[in-house]
Amino acid sequence: MSDQAQLPPQTPKRSSLGRKLRRVVFALAAGVVLALVGGELWIRWILFHSGEDRGPLAASLRSAGRYADGNYDDDYWKLNSILLGGTALDDAPGPDPILGWTGGGITPGTYEHPFESTVGDRQLVLLYGDSFAQCNTPPSLCFQSILESSDLGRRFAMLNYGVGGFGLDQIYLMLEHSIDRFKAKNPIVIVGILVDSDLERSILGFRGWGKPRLDVVGDRLVARGPVPLTTRGYLAENPISIKSYLWNLFLYQNSRFMEETRARWRGVHRITEEKKLVNRRILEEIERVLSSRGLRHFFLVFHAEQGALSRWEPFEWQEQMIEDVCAEHSIPLIDTRAWLSFASDGYKEKCARLYGHSSPLLGHHNAAGNIVCFEAMRQGLLGQFGAPDTRHLAALIDDGLLEFDTSETKPCTFLGRPATLITHASYGAPRSAETSNPNRLQLRADLSGYTAAKFELEGGAKRLSGQLHTMADAQNGCPEQGLRFSIEVDGAVVLDCPVVPPAANPMSLDIDLTGARTLTLIARGDRGGAGCNWLCVENPRLD
Repeated sequence: MSDQAQLPPQTPKRSSLGRKLRRVVFALAAGVVLALVGGELWIRWILFHSGEDRGPLAASLRSAGRYADGNYDDDYWKLNSILLGGTALDDAPGPDPILGWTGGGITPGTYEHPFESTVGDRQLVLLYGDSFAQCNTPPSLCFQSILESSDLGRRFAMLNYGVGGFGLDQIYLMLEHSIDRFKAKNPIVIVGILVDSDLERSILGFRGWGKPRLDVVGDRLVARGPVPLTTRGYLAENPISIKSYLWNLFLYQNSRFMEETRARWRGVHRITEEKKLVNRRILEEIERVLSSRGLRHFFLVFHAEQGALSRWEPFEWQEQMIEDVCAEHSIPLIDTRAWLSFASDGYKEKCARLYGHSSPLLGHHNAAGNIVCFEAMRQGLLGQFGAPDTRHLAALIDDGLLEFDTSETKPCTFLGRPATLITHASYGAPRSAETSNPNRLQLRADLSGYTAAKFELEGGAKRLSGQLHTMADAQNGCPEQGLRFSIEVDGAVVLDCPVVPPAANPMSLDIDLTGARTLTLIARGDRGGAGCNWLCVENPRLD
């Protein structure tokens, strides 16, 4: 027999290797499945069992925005309400089966306005919209009161039908169901639209509270049904539809990784097309309701701060749609942007003075912003729909009537003592810093307003000392002038430095504080922003 014939067969070895490979693949697959299931269970545990603090990672995962988009997804708002719990699950103010809610001031069902009896013989003006129309300021600083106290107050009277949280669909439904209450008065109607949000809300069925959902059927808008009147009842009947929180965490991650693919999987293009279809029909239906009654009317566009001076990219198609529909149907349109830009000289830092940056005004116009937007309304009320006329606004600015206190305060500790940091429109960006090596107290000035550190001394300090200078100078590309520093003791200015000197030539500070109750360090001005606007007190001592 030949040697070749005596070789053992190779098949068993190949078979054994194949079994090992299959076991390895199976083990890997099982590990991946177990990891995914474990990850899903862990996220659900983090979300829905919040009885204890589980650290910063868990806290970051307890955010509805990690799993859904509030601009088009009911699940975002449902999850947000459940995660917040408590008052977030309370029923809406003025629950209404058609509108969702009326805000508490307007009577559900009849839509009677509490101030109808105050109109008298004056020309009635009806303002519809969301919180930008309703105002987050007190009513005394809102449009109806501004009109009342203006030179137009004897001629016009406004009933404000703005309701916080409304989408364009709810604005339309409020108008449709309340307008005939006033047919005998032949009102002027203003349809206020926040271009940067209202159109997004029209495809939601829940936004903190249950709301109507309209579909386009043929050429008609059809509601899907009455709105449940209790929040808990709505959530019980319409639970969160997310199947996998782990998968959604991947889909909605804030990164460029597979960005376009993830957007396609989320159905963003399809949702945008639905938004366009529904909102165009709503805009056209608002026009039909008003023109069929022969009512004088115009659309008024509000803007969030990011879109106040120029179009905000995520909402460009919304703004363009409103302009297109108004052009196609000859609807008078007034855009508050022209007046906001004029009042702020086109600077975003100065525009920030027209918005609130903390509750309850967060993201909304403050008292000054309301006055600026009213000047846009004025032109519409007078039937002037040509180029923006800012002459009256210019007179108000010259008379100082837009100067309101828009300061925001935050408790801090400086120089080892409790203090209050006072800023204006800080957006959460740092306006102060204290370092130990080198020993410095730093403040950043800004066009949007001064920055101040106020100490409550109560007679417990004798002297403030240190050296004052800018943080960046000409070699850093900063102008020599533009920053101003002052010190107030018990409200009186004891030092005013109109030009803060450079680091090479600091100013010595030596302030007597004997018996003083308060000390305030104030930074003002602008040298181009960023690093150029920081100044510091070197080696500060508060003895």
